Amino acid sequence: RSTDGGATWVRADAGFGGWSVNSLSLSRTGVLYAATERGVWRTTAPVVAGEAATVEALGVAVSVRPNPAGGRVEVVLTLAEAQAVRVVVLDALGREVAVVLDGPAGAGETAVGVDTATWPPGVYIVRASASGREASARLVVVR
Repeated sequence: RSTDGGATWVRADAGFGGWSVNSLSLSRTGVLYAATERGVWRTTAPVVAGEAATVEALGVAVSVRPNPAGGRVEVVLTLAEAQAVRVVVLDALGREVAVVLDGPAGAGETAVGVDTATWPPGVYIVRASASGREASARLVVVR
């Protein structure tokens, strides 16, 4: 954790009982998600100061509709330029549940359907990775 804009850092794992972070992801709005063996955690406020990051700045964005969902959802990937991309869904333990897209995608929006009907209810993270940049969205599956 940092209280001075990242100039210095302090350990922030006190009280976590040795939990290890399996994955970190920063959303377009600056919210930080951390997947551990005991669940997915997020900051309550953006960790990035200033305006929310744009697709132009990040190069990649992802969203899910409808959300929450109980069946078929649409994962919407937005890219600033055509490039190779990998979009995966992670469960609360950080395990890969589904690969939505793995390969080239064009600039602009690409929508891919995903059936969540057989998934257990819970919170999932949809993570898009392209050219070393990542974006994520939360997906809530309900029954």
